[in-house]
Amino acid sequence: MRKRQQSERPQRMPPRTNQRRAAAAPRPMVPTSKGAVLPSTFSDLSARIWDMAQVQAYIVGTVEEILERRQVPKHRVCSPSLEITIPAIEAMRYSPLRHEIAGLIASTMDADNADQAHPSFLSILRQLTEDEVRILAAMPSNGRLLPLANLWINLPGDRTECVLRNIAPAALAKLCRVKARIPQYIDNLMRLQLIHEPSGVKIKDARPYSNLMRQGFAVELLKDPKLRRSTTLEKRTIALSGIGEAFRNVCLA
Repeated sequence: MRKRQQSERPQRMPPRTNQRRAAAAPRPMVPTSKGAVLPSTFSDLSARIWDMAQVQAYIVGTVEEILERRQVPKHRVCSPSLEITIPAIEAMRYSPLRHEIAGLIASTMDADNADQAHPSFLSILRQLTEDEVRILAAMPSNGRLLPLANLWINLPGDRTECVLRNIAPAALAKLCRVKARIPQYIDNLMRLQLIHEPSGVKIKDARPYSNLMRQGFAVELLKDPKLRRSTTLEKRTIALSGIGEAFRNVCLA
């Protein structure tokens, strides 16, 4: 039988380059002044991250100093909690709150008080700024109150607007590096339930609230007598919570 000749198939032409896609292809990035700055910025950032040798040296010295300051006798010193210490070591490589993390580790090594060191305290430390730690450390003991206030302005049409919120005592403000963020600091400490606002509780003496409004930013705002007459001060209080007191004893003491 004669072999059937295979019909020659037309060769496929290579696909045409889509000129529009080619035109839209990203061009090589041209270095800019900002691009020249970023590498050095990230290099500086990485230099601030500790290696494990630095972490170990810091932990050994600082934990020993904390245990001595807390007057923990040698017979009460036990092995640290792995559940807390291992993630704490990693967090210590980059956290600005290294001393507070060391305090948490030291608490797990006191056999009589190790149960007070809750694993959630490390997560809380990761969500705090240095200013917020200073505020928490300065809060009065559990059961005592501090004045707090919001300033409202009455607007036409039965409308009101909060012009100053979470006005805190000057003693707390002096501790903070970024005073403009104090309202956010108070919000965050409440969100973490380290402080709370007792429901329906006010300070009977009017002087603490008057002192709040003697701070420079409030005086400057109320220089206009007309504006001052249209404002209302919402009096509030804040207090250390139970978990806030435990956290402070474990991490900040």
